[in-house]
Amino acid sequence: MKKLILILVCMAWSAYTYSADIKILSQGACWAQDESDTLKVSSFNEHSSYVVDKNFLGPLIQRLEKNSVTVSDITNIDSYIHCSGLGLRHVFKVSTANDQNFCVWGQYKKGELSILDFDLADSYQGICDGVVANKLIVGPANGFTIEDISSEVESYGYKVVAKSPLYKDISSITLEVESNEIFKIHTLLKASKTIRVVDLVTRQRPIGEAMFSEALSYSSK
Repeated sequence: MKKLILILVCMAWSAYTYSADIKILSQGACWAQDESDTLKVSSFNEHSSYVVDKNFLGPLIQRLEKNSVTVSDITNIDSYIHCSGLGLRHVFKVSTANDQNFCVWGQYKKGELSILDFDLADSYQGICDGVVANKLIVGPANGFTIEDISSEVESYGYKVVAKSPLYKDISSITLEVESNEIFKIHTLLKASKTIRVVDLVTRQRPIGEAMFSEALSYSSK
């Protein structure tokens, strides 16, 4: 059956084009072909093959608007595909005029983009994993407790709504914040004497290969 699927996909790709470059990801688990206005992909683990253009970004734009980001606010959308044992995912790093960066992971489902994770993006280059917008990992310095950390966070004007122990004295704290304020709080706590460990919470992603897609990217310049 797998051989039959492979033969059918190869025939479909051959019928689509003879000249364009085809990128093979994760030892053949995914094939991709990126042209100026269309992206064609096949995910063998998902038995899926499809072609999309910028209309595919519709659900992404709608989700951004729910976060008060209008189309005119968007300066860049860097689009990637990520292929792993779980299948093919579409990843978007969105930059805005008000210095908010978003990391969005999605999947092709029933002919459209289905949003899986909508997080913040750090300032690093390339594909993003996503920074959880309202959580930090913290550990108190000698002589201090998690309650001291909570008090310090609240002295900055932010509310701690939950604390969850992770390992020994390391905990996760959940905050009531807006926009990309978690980066500001992270910077403030890094300078605090009450804290030994403070880190952003990033998504854990499966190991795989990624490819930049010009067809699904956008720049206002």
